Amino acid sequence: MMAPMDYLLTPEQKALKEAVRSFVALEVPSLRAVAAPDREIAEALILKLGEFLRGREGRPEIDGSVPLSGVETVMVIEEILKGLPAAGPEPAGGRLFKGLSPELRSSAAWLGSAQGVLAPCFGRAFGRRGLEASGHDCGALDQELADVLSAIETTRLMTYRAAILEDEKRPDAEEATEAKRQAEELASRAADLAALIGKGEDHET
Repeated sequence: MMAPMDYLLTPEQKALKEAVRSFVALEVPSLRAVAAPDREIAEALILKLGEFLRGREGRPEIDGSVPLSGVETVMVIEEILKGLPAAGPEPAGGRLFKGLSPELRSSAAWLGSAQGVLAPCFGRAFGRRGLEASGHDCGALDQELADVLSAIETTRLMTYRAAILEDEKRPDAEEATEAKRQAEELASRAADLAALIGKGEDHET
């Protein structure tokens, strides 16, 4: 749905992002089968993810004492929250994610949540007939969706850049705080938009 900021990532980081995305897509459905809240599922997923990352070829150093880098943490948290958007603003941190400030962990989580709640809206008719029947301006809805997607990309860029600075031991607290603020606002906008689209689909049935 969203294009990653590939030009900021090394080939190894791109491979890690794809591996985590596949892992989340595989594990979330089976964890959901126990009907636990997303927050509990996220905590269980993170435990399994730690084992998965330690077992990946080329990353034997990832363990309780050597965390992911800041940029890697952004990628991992974002992918988890895409699959579990109701898990909350920040999944359980643990030692695996200690290589990133709380502000950027939250920013990554809000960004993932925003994408996760919008994901079901794609590939559908967006409840257009139902929304039109209830008096909504679907052109404005399409514009709002485009605006939110664009803003997600902008905020992701800010979050990646701030994480890179933290990895380089040159943290920018102001940029990290602003990334968190923008990401939280986007998650709220995305949730409202997804709810509106859902109402349109309910109206059609």
